[in-house]
Parts: sequence; C-alpha cells; structure tokens
Amino acid sequence: MLFCLSYHAFSQIDVDADLKDWGDTSLRFEDKNNKLRYDYREDEDFLYIAIFKNFNAAKVRSGGVQLQFDTEKITDKSLTITFAYAIPTAEDPKKRLEAKDFIQVENLNGQSAAVIPVFNEHGISTAFRFMEDKSHLKDMRADGQIELSKIGRNKSIFKVEIAIPKSLLPTQKGEISLGICLRGMDIKKTGNALAHIYNGMMPPAAKTPYEEETNDSISFSEYFTKIVLE
Repeated sequence: MLFCLSYHAFSQIDVDADLKDWGDTSLRFEDKNNKLRYDYREDEDFLYIAIFKNFNAAKVRSGGVQLQFDTEKITDKSLTITFAYAIPTAEDPKKRLEAKDFIQVENLNGQSAAVIPVFNEHGISTAFRFMEDKSHLKDMRADGQIELSKIGRNKSIFKVEIAIPKSLLPTQKGEISLGICLRGMDIKKTGNALAHIYNGMMPPAAKTPYEEETNDSISFSEYFTKIVLE
C-alpha cells in the first residue's frame, strides 16, 4: 500500500530521540504493517524522520530499523540506512558493534555497503531510545517461570530520530519513495526464522499477547509510502 505525503519546510530538528520537537508521541502518520507511528519534516539541507513504537517495541532490538529511499519503487539498489542494530563485525560475525555507535549504509555514493560511525563525514545522524518495561512479567513465579497465558502486553517504548542530508537522497525536490522495514529475527527476509520455530508450518493463530508479539518479533515487516520534498 502506498501513500503520498507532503509537508512544508521546517526548522532544524534536534536529533536526540526525545521527540519533543514533534509534539512528543503525537506523530502524524500510522504504519500498520510495522505497528508504529512516524513523521517527517525538512529544512533547506536535511530530511528528518521520527518513529514512535509502543507495540512490541522489543522487535527492534533483533534487527533494528531500516529506511530505504528511491525515486520510484524501492529495490535492492535503493539507498538504505540501517540503525538501532548491533551490526556483526566483518572479522567475526559473533562479535557485534555497539548499536548506538554505528549505522550501516547501502548504495550510498556508489558503495554497495559500508558500516560508518554515528558521527560521520556524510552528515547522517541518528539517535534512538529504548525504554524497557517489564511489568508484563509481574506474574512470574519464584522459580523464574511464568505461564504464557498470564504474560500481558509488553509496554516497552522505542523512539528514534534521523537526519539525512538531502544531497544524499535520490532527489532533493519532489516525490520520493520511502520504505520502513523492521526485520525482527528475519534479517535477510527469508522467512526461515518463522519456519524454523514452527517446523516449516504456518504459525498458529495467536491466542495471547505473548504469542502475538513472538510471531511479530520473528517476522520481517515492511511499509512503503511516498513523501514530497519541497
């Protein structure tokens, strides 16, 4: 499903994941596929994007957030920025970089893929906050176990802001395609994670919040829209 959105130029946003510049959590647009809200603004030099997620926010911890940009349809050749994700190192995939310190970019300035620090020469900046709430586990027994049917909704919250120089985007003015992906445990979008959990079968219908959130965390989800740069 595609939507086309337009917003007039705005003053610069402080990229701190506080979302106070956006009216806190009152972001304008809903992404039902990823179960989050988002917004965007722009000034002369930057495109700013904010995300607020309070449904199964823990999903972000598995695969981070991936934003994609293109002039037309999003493809594997589109500019892609992945953040809030502990990226495996090239030397040893079992070792991971700190999610808060590094981001991954693909198809930027002719490079297929590169890992860059949060403070980088390209001018891309990101900040995220994960506020964990374990109150849904309040009925855990003394032995550390809990009945799945008694696990309530996870009330953790995820907030993110990103600023991208317009000069890096496929176009600096007019309509541009935007993709928002939450990869969960299915980093490469294979469907194997879900199949592995359920022995190759389709997952059963979720009967509890815990089952619904588990199925969501395992699965790759994506959303595509169009925005208009002034």
